[in-house]
Amino acid sequence: MIYTSPDTGKVYQIVESQSERGAWDENGNYAPKVVTQYSIYDNDQMVQFAFDEQTIAKSVRHYEGFHDGWTSSRFD
Repeated sequence: MIYTSPDTGKVYQIVESQSERGAWDENGNYAPKVVTQYSIYDNDQMVQFAFDEQTIAKSVRHYEGFHDGWTSSRFD
């Protein structure tokens, strides 16, 4: 799949993969869950990722330097 940034016109390759994660319930039983990850590539280098298709655009905007106001420091 490809994604074209509406801000810069740059084209990114999106690679979908699945992995199993899980947790244990209160009875000690393992409950597996399949998680889909969308890896975002710029010129064959993975630069960002998202866990659902709706947030791919937000991840690309962050990579391109359009920030949503969140900042932090090493002291946070």
